[in-house]
Amino acid sequence: MSKSNWNGSASWGTIEDPTGALEGRVLVVTAGSCASSEDYVTQVVGTSEAFSKANYKACAYYGFPTGTDEFAGGKFGVIARAGSLTGAPSTAQNCYIGLIDNEFNKYKIIKRYNGTDTVLAECDISPSALTAGYRHKIDLICTGSATVVSLKLQIDEATVLSVADNTSSVILTGFAGLYVESGTVYVDSFIIYEYTVDGLAPADWAPNNAATSLAMWLKHDTGITQASGTVSQWADQSGNANNANQATVNQQPEAVTGSGISSGTFLKFVSGGAGTEKHLTVTDTASLDLNASGLSIFAFIRPLTYGVNAGVSTVDIGYVVDKDTAYSFGTANDTAGSPANVKTLRSDLNTSVSGTVYAADNAIENLNTWYVSGLVSDISSAANTAVNGFFVNGAFSANSTTLGANTATDLIVGAKNSGALANMFNGYIAEIILFSGEVTTADRQKVEGYLSWKFGVEGNLPLDHPYRLYKPTV
Repeated sequence: MSKSNWNGSASWGTIEDPTGALEGRVLVVTAGSCASSEDYVTQVVGTSEAFSKANYKACAYYGFPTGTDEFAGGKFGVIARAGSLTGAPSTAQNCYIGLIDNEFNKYKIIKRYNGTDTVLAECDISPSALTAGYRHKIDLICTGSATVVSLKLQIDEATVLSVADNTSSVILTGFAGLYVESGTVYVDSFIIYEYTVDGLAPADWAPNNAATSLAMWLKHDTGITQASGTVSQWADQSGNANNANQATVNQQPEAVTGSGISSGTFLKFVSGGAGTEKHLTVTDTASLDLNASGLSIFAFIRPLTYGVNAGVSTVDIGYVVDKDTAYSFGTANDTAGSPANVKTLRSDLNTSVSGTVYAADNAIENLNTWYVSGLVSDISSAANTAVNGFFVNGAFSANSTTLGANTATDLIVGAKNSGALANMFNGYIAEIILFSGEVTTADRQKVEGYLSWKFGVEGNLPLDHPYRLYKPTV
């Protein structure tokens, strides 16, 4: 839990786990005799975006130390749809609360409206919910529209109460949070799972849900045509029919399955010399001419070298995608050329083959390692590091800048096209996503979350990334 995302209504602190059942340092959720305390998540974790969800499950993992009775008369619960915060410390005047009321030996679902609490449903507590030295879980699921709100209280995965609020004062949206009265509870995790209005888990977010239009989308698990272990076509999933093709068998990338990371097919680009330059070609179309709109490129790649020098460049570069002088994106190990960097991500966003190069120093630190890599161009040349630049595993690495002029050349996957093939990518490519515009920070992070969770590398995202702990959803 990030304290910065909470309202700060309660002055709860953290200590080393005294229960013997929780994980690491824990939050001490406490309130004195006949007093109550509550706090609310007011921002989406890892962002400055206000939390304004309506349908979700608020989940807390909690425990009690053995040999104590500090919760003998206590109450503990989770809060949903909290709003109208007033007072100091601020308290929600409207909310739903799923409550363990140990004073009266009841589970309760409470509705607070205009500061007045009303019990919507209750039943007797199971003693197992308060067992000391055990990691318990409490969930309050809150879903529904303006006419009926469905509420479900779960303890240790078992549903103990379910009720509907169909009054004229249903609460439509608001913060999630924690509540305690006359006792102390220790909490090691607070998680919010988003649902649909019907109470179903929402669909996973995908690149076609972004506000910026897709130009090309090559997926590892869809649209791959292969024979005898090589790939002749990688079909575009953007709707633009920007299919990547290779008719020459010796130049077709290898089709590899497994690789210890996901089901589906990975394309392996390892060239063996003249006539075997592994690459795919996408015929030039207006949907790939992005000088006016800007572009955003994302790829899930595993470079085996930083690039293969084909004799036309002093820099060892491996291009993931290239459209000659318009734009390109790849990896590089540049110890002699310009710029003099090593282990970089690299883009050419200029009007000539030898034009300015934009590089992210040491962005790709290790070979034979999977990376979520991305580039958001900067057609305004504003150098806004929150929006534009290179991003590796969700972290900003370096600035980018404006695009060059559009070209009539084809787009190449896995090599450079400047009249002759050069600078082949040497490694694996699992997915490429190209947007016809500069994606917002929110959508960039969703692309990073989509790729990371799809391929099981979400743990590589920064600790404050909004999708390190859960998938992006729609």
